[in-house]
Amino acid sequence: MRKGPNASLIRVNAARVRLVPGGPLPPERRDRLEAATRLYATARNTLDPEPLIERFATDVAYESQDVLDALTGRDRVAGYLRERWAFLHGLGRDIGRVEMGTIDLPEGRDHPCGILTVEGRRRSLAVLSLHADGLIRRLDFMTLVPPPSAARGTGEIPGLAAAGRAGP
Repeated sequence: MRKGPNASLIRVNAARVRLVPGGPLPPERRDRLEAATRLYATARNTLDPEPLIERFATDVAYESQDVLDALTGRDRVAGYLRERWAFLHGLGRDIGRVEMGTIDLPEGRDHPCGILTVEGRRRSLAVLSLHADGLIRRLDFMTLVPPPSAARGTGEIPGLAAAGRAGP
């Protein structure tokens, strides 16, 4: 959550922003994005980043609308996820679940995404981008535009049974 004198202005402006969706994604590209997003959701829901890290390109970037500077490079992003998810594991409370979903983006209509819900509230969307070889080149986390409430969830929460955690 942004803080400071312009926090309410940011919230109001973000609520008014509308993305113009692109056309439908080609089926093969959509399938690859969905598989990569499912891999992310499983990794986050089990707090095991290793299978996800194995699919990172060397130039992978991790970016969030809540952070000013992107993390770039496989080692930096991998180190961040290992540290962050170990911290979340140690909290001993609800740290949220990632549901599979879709969102309309300029890159394409019905773009696969992961929807992070914490304590019953959608907090962010995870949108992945791939290189032509299928390796993950970007992980983008959207908290404002588009708003997480705009995503369409599928009800699928990958890895939840493996993590031994209850559903939403």
